[in-house]
Amino acid sequence: MLRVTLAWHELEADLRRSFAKPGVPADVVDDLVQEAALRLMKGLPTLRGPDRLGPYVGRVVRSVWVDHLRRRRPVEPLPADLAADAPPLEDESLTQEVASWLPRFVEGLEEPYREALRLVELQGRSQREVADALGLSASGARTRVQRGRKKLREALQRCCRIVREGARVTAVHGRDGCCDEPSDVG
Repeated sequence: MLRVTLAWHELEADLRRSFAKPGVPADVVDDLVQEAALRLMKGLPTLRGPDRLGPYVGRVVRSVWVDHLRRRRPVEPLPADLAADAPPLEDESLTQEVASWLPRFVEGLEEPYREALRLVELQGRSQREVADALGLSASGARTRVQRGRKKLREALQRCCRIVREGARVTAVHGRDGCCDEPSDVG
């Protein structure tokens, strides 16, 4: 029992040194040490060997510290004048129109990519389901979907110049008449 008590006091001192930074009040350090100790005790039964204890303690300390910093970050509401200038979220017609072109562009892809993108993008299946359906490894399915998305993006860019703000499409300029050219929005 004495060895466990000594080990705990040594670990507690290390945790305190890890969290005791300039500007961090003593009561916050106490809370962080306690949170780290709880996480350590919870995870100890899953530890694969005593040689992994040091790296595990380091991961827990970093995780507790990052969580503390995230909780501290001030969150201020957007000022009313800026919130009023934001574009309305319900105006998604151009984005929806461009999305409606995807089946046609997916069908135009070469076969190794066509079926993978049809399953993921049009049917909403997971990449694990694509791997099972196409007889691929998970890594192979992921690679096929990523390459297919790149080819789909290239096909869209050959056809249209799409102007976006984040995920929202604000304008589309057709090239060579291959896209239905909607009017500019925004």
